[in-house]
Amino acid sequence: MSGTTTKILILLNVLVVAAVVFYNPMPEHEKPWAFVKQVLLESEFDGPEGHIIRWVKSPTISFVTDSPEDVHIFLSVINQINQALGQTNFSLKPVNSNGDIVFYQKTRDDVAPIFAKEDCGERMFFEDALGVGCIISNSKFHALKALTWGANVSNEAKRRSVMLEEIVQVLGPSNDSELFWDSLFYERKHGAADSKTLSPRDRKLLIFLYKHLKPGDDEAAVRRAFDAHWETITVK
Repeated sequence: MSGTTTKILILLNVLVVAAVVFYNPMPEHEKPWAFVKQVLLESEFDGPEGHIIRWVKSPTISFVTDSPEDVHIFLSVINQINQALGQTNFSLKPVNSNGDIVFYQKTRDDVAPIFAKEDCGERMFFEDALGVGCIISNSKFHALKALTWGANVSNEAKRRSVMLEEIVQVLGPSNDSELFWDSLFYERKHGAADSKTLSPRDRKLLIFLYKHLKPGDDEAAVRRAFDAHWETITVK
């Protein structure tokens, strides 16, 4: 059985790589900027586009769940994000309740009214979604509050992956991308892998966002910062 599984996974990987090459003829040297622009300046749903939205202070974050045994997953995800932000003056601060960011791991029916109250309800209508996030910001593009939700699926790796992606996306990189298959933000029409993590490029993106960009920066400002700083950022 394991041999068969390995062969299938190898075949799928080959097919994915082939698909990326065929459908994504962008020159390699142009991809980093395209990735930054797509993930930071475009919206996955119908939110505002064209300006950087991010937090101006380290936000608190709390976890509301029907599965207390998953608290260790939540805390490990927060630790992973904070390690990625280590070169900045920004971090997530776990609290027991009423965080600036709240991650809900409850049924869709339980959470939908909470999202609707914050005018984020339309994000719950995607019935095949395993996770959603919503950032509430002001006219200066400062993130003020965020709601995130992940389905309590049986696959622990998938729960962890969804939690990581949704929390990272409400930090500012709110869009998906098809440019780099190893990215946390990689997603194609047929969905994403069961287990995703922050790639070195993703960690670089978070440092770039919280060290070199300001809320409200438009595409021209982001491009200037990218040209000045992107290649100077090093990650392990």
